[in-house]
Amino acid sequence: MKPGKPGRESIWHSIALALILVLLVLVGVFLINQNTMPAAGGPDISCAADEDCRLEVPEALLQCLPCDPYNCAFIDAGSAAVIAVNTAWGPSCPPREPQMCIQCIGGIEMNGYTAKCVNGQCVKLKG
Repeated sequence: MKPGKPGRESIWHSIALALILVLLVLVGVFLINQNTMPAAGGPDISCAADEDCRLEVPEALLQCLPCDPYNCAFIDAGSAAVIAVNTAWGPSCPPREPQMCIQCIGGIEMNGYTAKCVNGQCVKLKG
């Protein structure tokens, strides 16, 4: 091997090192994504009394939006997306940096629906 020119062995070492670095980055991205996803599992619908229940849209809350969980929209309580959950239930969202939010109001339009405790489970009832 002539001085000043890289040999095959050092080229293979460079390629191996680059592949290891790419693999480490991919593993790191995967681990970061796993730690920032909301907790798995459905909402808690257990209850002991009517006061333990509220109407909610789990899909909206599980998005972990930083400002309004309803994205400034009103949702009809009669929608299948609205269910009765335990008042203590909420998704485990990752911590976020504070940010400016546009002031808006979204939520659930009750339209005669309510959440009640029936046989130890929160249910949505009309009337």
